[in-house]
Amino acid sequence: MHFVTAVCSQSREDNIEELVEIPVKRGDRPIKLDMTSFQRLSLTSTIHGQIIVEIPVKRGDRPIKLDMTSFQRLSLTSTIHFGGSKEIVDYGGILKFKADTNASSVMIARAAQDNCSIFSPTKGIQDIHQMIKEYLRYCVDYDNSAPNSKYCVQSMLGSQQESPLGKKFLESQTLEQICELWGLHDYWQEKKALFSSEGLISKWDRSPPPAAKRARIENSLDGNGVFSLNCAFLRNHYPVEKLPKTILYAHCKYKRFEVPKYETVQYEKLFRSLVTVNGKQYTSKFWEKNKRCAEQGAAIVCLCDLGYYTQQELIETGVLRS
Repeated sequence: MHFVTAVCSQSREDNIEELVEIPVKRGDRPIKLDMTSFQRLSLTSTIHGQIIVEIPVKRGDRPIKLDMTSFQRLSLTSTIHFGGSKEIVDYGGILKFKADTNASSVMIARAAQDNCSIFSPTKGIQDIHQMIKEYLRYCVDYDNSAPNSKYCVQSMLGSQQESPLGKKFLESQTLEQICELWGLHDYWQEKKALFSSEGLISKWDRSPPPAAKRARIENSLDGNGVFSLNCAFLRNHYPVEKLPKTILYAHCKYKRFEVPKYETVQYEKLFRSLVTVNGKQYTSKFWEKNKRCAEQGAAIVCLCDLGYYTQQELIETGVLRS
């Protein structure tokens, strides 16, 4: 819905809402609206729950100062009110906000994302870590992506992201790692084994059938003489001084080889790299989200062949995929 200022006199105040919903198409010129402060507040309250001097005025961003009686506040009517997340802390707060704004409905966004138990009329607000565990079980059951799961858990943690647990969580990259932090690693393994026994493969562990262009790219990368493994670069496994590219560069300097040469190809929004070290080429079959990670993945494959990592070690850490 588009809201713009429109011409309206006091004699046409019944048409205020109708007028402000009309987008200005002819040149996008704003039309002046002649309303009293109370009329402006009444109109705004139909789309927002902030009814007491919280509405900014664009000219100088000064709030509207109104002295309204309780009767006037109750006379403001609307269908759906929102904007009360700062004040609403439980289900009772939702009902109070609804009553205070005289709304027929209330929309909750941030408060619900912080802790969805706010909708429980009987149990009250639950411990946030218990809610995270319940949410993660759903993520495992329905094969939710790790980035989306992490985003939601991060919103639920809020200021607790600075705690020791929160800092470990921010370093996590896979759903398995997130589950392990909340004591659900066994649950993740059981579900993974169950899905595997039923022939189900996670959509995040498989690649879609290659298109013609992608097939040509993969054929060029995985040609004869190229050593390849399906390795993903998980950033939290490597401190800055032990990044795969850093180790490989130091190895080449020590052996007096030429510095590693990386060639990166892109398909849509995915990347793969080929690294050449002492005349031999290495690549990871895993398509990464950016060029930097793709180069690190290729370096991991090279270091595995050179003996810096074992394939068993890479499997256990989730780097080497089946």
